[in-house]
Amino acid sequence: GAWRTTRWRSEDRMTDAEIKAIEDRCEAATKGPWITPGLDLTGQPPFGVCASDELGSMWTLSETYDFADAALIAHSREDIPLLLRELRAARTLLARCRPYVEEAATWGGMRDTESTARPLLAEIDRATGGK
Repeated sequence: GAWRTTRWRSEDRMTDAEIKAIEDRCEAATKGPWITPGLDLTGQPPFGVCASDELGSMWTLSETYDFADAALIAHSREDIPLLLRELRAARTLLARCRPYVEEAATWGGMRDTESTARPLLAEIDRATGGK
């Protein structure tokens, strides 16, 4: 598919479809781990980002003249799936907490409980897609 960039506003949340699209791109990419062998050998640009298979064959996926870019690209193969799992776990935890926050909003006699809980409920709903 074509490259597409999304410009996020600070109040935007990723939809389940957007998260799934990222996951699908990760699954479709060359399996990891990805490495930067030139960094250990010469320390000179260009820095290659390579993948290898279980037989030890290695091929270059990308080259860059910036060490930080090479490291980011190489680590992304493992970092992105980890971040996606963490995001899903956080959303699940928020969804599990929602009933308790909702109940707290109805407690009578406690100063500002409802006014504090209602915005928190709205934020939980935004983060979890209202689930």
